[in-house]
Amino acid sequence: MKSKVFNYLKLFFVLVFSAAFFSISAQEEIEIGIDEQLGNMIPMETEFFTSEGDTVTLNEAIDKPFLLALVYYECPDICSPLLTELAWVVDKVDLVPNEDFQVVSLSFDHRENPAIAKRWKKNYFTGIKRNFPDDAWTFLTGDSSNIRKITDAVGFKFKPNEDLYLHAGALIAISPKGKVTRYIFGNTYNPFDIKTDSEGNCYVY
Repeated sequence: MKSKVFNYLKLFFVLVFSAAFFSISAQEEIEIGIDEQLGNMIPMETEFFTSEGDTVTLNEAIDKPFLLALVYYECPDICSPLLTELAWVVDKVDLVPNEDFQVVSLSFDHRENPAIAKRWKKNYFTGIKRNFPDDAWTFLTGDSSNIRKITDAVGFKFKPNEDLYLHAGALIAISPKGKVTRYIFGNTYNPFDIKTDSEGNCYVY
């Protein structure tokens, strides 16, 4: 009997140790990158600052399917090409801005402010040739707590590195109610593959 109990206890500790080991390993694997959270709901009541300095919630700024770009505006690496490509895509896509879709750029650097967002918004809007309403692409900044609510909800993992950040690049398609519906990685997109479905979800294939 004692031998059997000992074996059970030994098995229990092996399982606990293994679970802890794989949990730590999983956390290390996604310390920087994207842990996809398809179907997850982001907190649409979270408050941010617009490029004009106004305080808004995502619910107030967004009422259509939208593409979310998590970036920081003064990034010297992938954020600028990503936003440049995004500006090109929204210029070409066969959808009507503010009727079929919207775009949100959110800086995950809490040190950035509305003035920085405004400068970069002007920069990217310069490249858009079609009639694209100003409020169809919202550039946001915020405090670290509210930024973290969004990045956690979509599984976006980033890490400070001196004055910069280590991070991945992606567009995240989100429904009007805040459901994560699609990820597209990298900074090359096809405007003909951005669609909305009958439920108002925005997809990027």
